[in-house]
Amino acid sequence: MFFGGIVASTLIASLAVAPFGIYHFHNTQLFAILANLVAIPICNIIVMPAALATLVAMPVGLEAAPLWVMGWGIEAMVWCAGWVAGLPGAVGRVPAIPTFAFVLMIVGGLWCALWSTRWRLLGVVPIVAGLVLAPAGRKPDVLVGRGAGLVAVRTDAGQLSALAGRGSNFELARWLEHDGDSRLQAEAAKASAFRCDAHGCTARVKGMLLAVANSPVALRDDCAAASILVLKFARPKGCKAAGPLIDADDIAAKGAHALYIGGGQVRIETVADTRGDRPWAPVSHRDDAPPADAGDDDWPARGRRSP
Repeated sequence: MFFGGIVASTLIASLAVAPFGIYHFHNTQLFAILANLVAIPICNIIVMPAALATLVAMPVGLEAAPLWVMGWGIEAMVWCAGWVAGLPGAVGRVPAIPTFAFVLMIVGGLWCALWSTRWRLLGVVPIVAGLVLAPAGRKPDVLVGRGAGLVAVRTDAGQLSALAGRGSNFELARWLEHDGDSRLQAEAAKASAFRCDAHGCTARVKGMLLAVANSPVALRDDCAAASILVLKFARPKGCKAAGPLIDADDIAAKGAHALYIGGGQVRIETVADTRGDRPWAPVSHRDDAPPADAGDDDWPARGRRSP
């Protein structure tokens, strides 16, 4: 009965918190039952009695021994958690789920928990609806962040291929987590979808040409040919891009950009758009007029071939 109770309580708790873990952290713990089958007996048999003994012995100055026992028990629990977390497949990566699917699951769970009559069974309906709609979230086709020094495109295989500059590992890791991708940053940052030269890189995304310019030298080609243009510097005057143009100042003002391509159109979402204008995080408005001064003579053609 003791171990059966551990299994039952772990299952109930895991199901209750799974939507929160998936929605916020994009992963779920698959071996929680195994960890609790070891850790809970240690807690109940060693840690808690030692803690009680410590309280009894503390007034007479004899708490050292029970504290040592309690510390040993806590270390054993921590070791158990680390061992289980390190097992292959212990953590399941899950792509980000839409907010409406998350809300449906939470509403259904609350309905089941708060009612004590048969009406509570109706909560299963929104839970199932949330589970069905969870995979409906659309993934961005292009991501731009880190001062335009981090650019990722979605390949035909559905994975991200990234151009990652220095200091981009943390942000790229968050993108991979959001994608439910268990690859390491180094694997995603091989930039297999890009073709590069000394002045920039290009990639094809759903039939559109994405160009990432490292310097103004790249702009004669890119301003004319690119469907989507990303600049790692402030946009210069005279560059009339055929499609969306994102520069380092845009990233600084609005945060990371997510681009969705469909039907020959590009829809852009930014961190500022999602977060909104708040007193502690006001939206930074930039002047749409290009501040830099660079004429056509500063943009010699470089003859880079598009992929």
